[in-house]
Amino acid sequence: MHSSNLRQAFAGLFTVLVGGFVLLAVTVRPVDDAGAPPLSVEPRVAGAVETTVPAVSTSATSTVPAVPTSAVPTTAVGVDDIPQSGAGTFTVAAGGSAGAGVAPFLTYTVEVEDGSGLEADEVAAFVDATLANPRSWIGNGTRGFQRVPTDGDFRIIIATAATVDRLCAPLRTNGIFSCGRNNTVAINLMRWHTATSFWPAGIVEYRHYVVNHEVGHIIGQPHRSCPGAGQTAPVMQQQTKTLDGCSANGWPYSG
Repeated sequence: MHSSNLRQAFAGLFTVLVGGFVLLAVTVRPVDDAGAPPLSVEPRVAGAVETTVPAVSTSATSTVPAVPTSAVPTTAVGVDDIPQSGAGTFTVAAGGSAGAGVAPFLTYTVEVEDGSGLEADEVAAFVDATLANPRSWIGNGTRGFQRVPTDGDFRIIIATAATVDRLCAPLRTNGIFSCGRNNTVAINLMRWHTATSFWPAGIVEYRHYVVNHEVGHIIGQPHRSCPGAGQTAPVMQQQTKTLDGCSANGWPYSG
């Protein structure tokens, strides 16, 4: 082969290799709790996704909706009493909630897996109070939420580990984690009852966290990191995995 032809052949091979690396670079995306890309589309929500989370005035706490007493655990559930698999069918909480925040509302249903031992209406009361709280996602003044009995924009489900793994696939929840994808928030029943071994803020705060974190993925929020030791963890930090030196936090706009 002549030297000019050889140089052309090597040049063509170099172009193909560089093109392949560029293609690989632009298709790599950040991972969700279970190791796969987060949902990035906001269904029926106006306005851009926040890149920063401003504080809310502490005066807003006077209007914080109370979590119904029936939705707050009074006794711990033993780990051995928490089923790892269930029926794969769900009971939907009856009725709905008043809209909270700014219309048009993003609507949701609340569902619990049959055989999980949870009452759908009690879970719904907790979720409603969480999403109606001004420290939650309505705190930026541009969005709102409303629970409906059927055909919501997304579902919030609490289910056994095996069912969450199925609902979250191909995300790898591994019987441990929860996820928010494909217009479904799937919360692991074990986490709902026990949080994590290192969570210092109590089970109620963890439940606020897991609802707000996974709903955050539904509305297009990416993961964030601990900003520094001793600071408040962003709600989109993967606090189920690690606090990384931050203090535990269940709210997007903690004030």
